[in-house]
Amino acid sequence: MSVATKAEQVLPGARQLIERVMRGGGSVAAECPLVFEGPLGAQRPGRVVALSEDGAVCSACAILPRDFVVPGGSLRLGLIGYVATDTNTRGRGFASSVLDAAEAALADRGCVASLLWADDASFYQRRGYHALGRELDFALDAGALEALPHWASTRAYDPERDSESVQALMAARPIRVERSLDETRALLAIPGLRTRVATRGDRVVAYACEGKGPDLRGAVHDWGGETLAVLALIGELAAPHVAAGRRAFVLTPHASLPTVRGLLDLGLRAEPGVLGMGRLLAPEAARALLGPAAAHLPQDQLLAALLPTPADADSCGPFGALFAWGLDSI
Repeated sequence: MSVATKAEQVLPGARQLIERVMRGGGSVAAECPLVFEGPLGAQRPGRVVALSEDGAVCSACAILPRDFVVPGGSLRLGLIGYVATDTNTRGRGFASSVLDAAEAALADRGCVASLLWADDASFYQRRGYHALGRELDFALDAGALEALPHWASTRAYDPERDSESVQALMAARPIRVERSLDETRALLAIPGLRTRVATRGDRVVAYACEGKGPDLRGAVHDWGGETLAVLALIGELAAPHVAAGRRAFVLTPHASLPTVRGLLDLGLRAEPGVLGMGRLLAPEAARALLGPAAAHLPQDQLLAALLPTPADADSCGPFGALFAWGLDSI
C-alpha cells in the first residue's frame, strides 16, 4: 500500500476514482480548476492525495490550502474535498489513511486546521472533526425578490473585459480568500456558474455568482461591490430558480457587512449555520494566533476559540467572521 500527494496528471487513476464515486463517471475537473488539471496547469494551488494498492488507486481526495482574511488578520486553512474510496475496498481503513496523508500535507503547507463539508458527519467526528465557524443563509422566494432593489445597468460577466474589475472587487472585501487574478479567471470560467455584473457607465461596481456543481445550484455564494447593486444582482440570479419553483438562497458571512445588513433591512430572514467541519492541525500556531489568553487553553478548545459556531453565543473569536466563499469550496 502506498500514499502519494502529487499533481493530478501523475495519478490519473485518482481523478477517475473520484469521478466514478462522486459523479457517476461525470467530470469533476472543470468545476474545481484550483485542484485538477486545467487552465492553471502546474500553478494550481491544490493537489490530489491518493492511496494505491497493487498499482490501483483505491482511495483519494483533493486538498486546497487557502488564506482566509478577516479585519483582524489572516488564517491559512486546508480545504479537503472529493473524498472517495473504491466500493470494492471499503471497510479496510483506506479513507482514514488517505485523510491522514491529506492532513499531513496541509500541515506541511502551513495550514492551522483542515476544513471540509461532509454528508456523513459521524465518520469525521470519529476522526476528531468538529463543527466550526459561522455563516448566514437567506432563503429567497417571490416575496424576497419583490423586496430586492433593481439596478439600471446589469449584464452577464464578460471574461475579456471584466476579470480585472471583479478581481479588484474581491480584493476590496474585508472578509475574503486571497486569490490571484489567474485563479479568479479560472474560477469564473467554471461550467454552469452564472456570474453577473452591475455597471455605472463603463465601470463595474458589483458582481455576484450563482451555481457551482450540484451542491451550490440555486445558491448566490460569491459577491462583492456596492450594496444596492449586489442586492439587485442577487435578485436577478435567483429569479429563474424561484420562477421554476426551485430552492434559491444567498450564503453570507456571519458579520455586519453592508450587503448582509441590506438583506436584513429588507426583512429577509437569516438562518444561522455552521461554516463546515474542521480539525486542528497546528495547535501551537493556533495558540500564537489567539494570543496570551490561549496559553493554557486545552487543545480540544483551541479550534472553537478560533472559529466559534452559532452555538458559541459568548464568543466571536478573532476569526469569527471568517467565511468560505463558494468559488473556493471543494
